[in-house]
Amino acid sequence: NLKKHQHDLSLARDQAFAASRAKSVFLANMSHELRTPLNAIIGYSEMFFEDPSLNVKQQQLDDLTKIKSSGQHLLSIINDILDLSKIEAGQLELNLDHFDLETFINETVSTIQPSAAKNANTLTIDHTPGIGTIYNDANKLRQCLLNVLDNACKFTNNGEIKLCVEVQSRNDVEWIQFMVSDTGIGIGEDQTGNLFSEFTQADSSTTKAYE
Repeated sequence: NLKKHQHDLSLARDQAFAASRAKSVFLANMSHELRTPLNAIIGYSEMFFEDPSLNVKQQQLDDLTKIKSSGQHLLSIINDILDLSKIEAGQLELNLDHFDLETFINETVSTIQPSAAKNANTLTIDHTPGIGTIYNDANKLRQCLLNVLDNACKFTNNGEIKLCVEVQSRNDVEWIQFMVSDTGIGIGEDQTGNLFSEFTQADSSTTKAYE
């Protein structure tokens, strides 16, 4: 009975791994297939902005701006799906390099500012001037920070969102700590256990109110 139980567990484990690999392959293929036509849509919308001979009217430009913005947003979601499949497959690569942290912070805040303004929020930044450089993957770090800031903007109305970046020394090694705080609805005590788990949907009332 013990041998049969071990065999069943081993078989179930192999089937789970196979299913996970199949899902990752599907997500990667789907993401690539979707990005090709989406890049064409974004490219054509940009062409109307760059070619003055097309004589596009202002109203049409406004509509094209919305098309381009929506396309880029969808493309970022697809890229997130592709990254997720790479993470699950253990194939996500980091492009590590040194870059100026103050410039990075300013660019990131500039990107998220419209999301903060949408709900009449105030976005403040607190960091030491001339904070220096950091060795990291700039794109991945920006993606993580934008995700957290976007959630803060989304779940806060007429409030304040604060980004604090500071240098900390741990075991004689300097680290950069990013802290995001907001005056929004927060997370209930019963939900804090899910913070570092795979994606968990909030309760239905929160989902309806905040999409």
